[in-house]
Amino acid sequence: MTTAAHMNERRGYTDFATRLADESYRSLMADLYDSWRNSNRELFDGKLVEPHLAFGRTAPRSLGHCAATTGYGGRLEITLSEALVFGTNRDWTVRPWPAEGTRSCIEDLLLRLTVRQYCLEVLEAPERGYRGFGPLFVREANRIGLGLGLAPVVERRRGPDDQREPLASGWPHCVRSRRYYGADITEELFALAAGRPTAARSSSASPAPGFLELLQYLLLAGRVDDARQMIDRRLEWLRLLRTTSWRPRLAVEEGKQDTDGRPLGEVTFDPAWLAWNDGTVRRIAESVREERTYGDLPVLADALEEAGCSDGRILLHLRERMPHSSRCWVLRLLLALDAQSRPTTEDT
Repeated sequence: MTTAAHMNERRGYTDFATRLADESYRSLMADLYDSWRNSNRELFDGKLVEPHLAFGRTAPRSLGHCAATTGYGGRLEITLSEALVFGTNRDWTVRPWPAEGTRSCIEDLLLRLTVRQYCLEVLEAPERGYRGFGPLFVREANRIGLGLGLAPVVERRRGPDDQREPLASGWPHCVRSRRYYGADITEELFALAAGRPTAARSSSASPAPGFLELLQYLLLAGRVDDARQMIDRRLEWLRLLRTTSWRPRLAVEEGKQDTDGRPLGEVTFDPAWLAWNDGTVRRIAESVREERTYGDLPVLADALEEAGCSDGRILLHLRERMPHSSRCWVLRLLLALDAQSRPTTEDT
């Protein structure tokens, strides 16, 4: 295939993927192309030619691969597991794209395969003896990882002294904290992406400590019906997260608009909410942030209401049937308020 024909093929495929295909497919593909372009610009000085991005079946222990030629005879194709990107494998994803943890996992996978692209396209080094993850891949991954604050990886473990060294074939997942991906993906997917033995399956929807504290508070107060309703709301939210494909409402999530689309206006947070019931609100908010369990935000609303919050804008936002993320304005302001209320070194 000539260079001109090759570029025309890529443009045609990109045009279809970003404009003509089904909307959910189109938006996902457009996001991934944007992620790839950012990596090419910021990490590879724009040296890479835009690849074909494709979703399809991959080998049983592989979530994606990078090939020197496409199925149409063009140059270079990056294929991601369709079961991962569309969330059809429930052993892998609790909340599919665009859930923040799942998005991060897929974008890290794309970054790994973009480094493979660099080795194939720029360095012209397939590194077949290392299944593509040889010394050149290691060099580039560690160069990028240094800027991201990630530990180095090795291409092979050569002796008993380096058996704990993370292998390049699982980069960058193998040098990320499990918490980085939150509760949106399962332990099984994390182990697979990091190139580790598959972990025993566990429930990624386990309740946060603050949820149990709030439940105990209601039961000790004899409010059995309120406790039952809170549990029912949480179960309904988890079902929605598993079965509904939502797109973020960023203006609402970031606090630029109210849930009805009108300007939000000024909202006041009371530090006393954080101290209620020995810090239940604070613990729920911290758990949601650290574990990315945004399905617990309606529970946070329940806790805030018990603590004395009556501002409908706060409560409705946390209970809004929409995907939430670390951009959630209520979560950010609550945690900022908590940080401000804690004593500094000078105070103690």
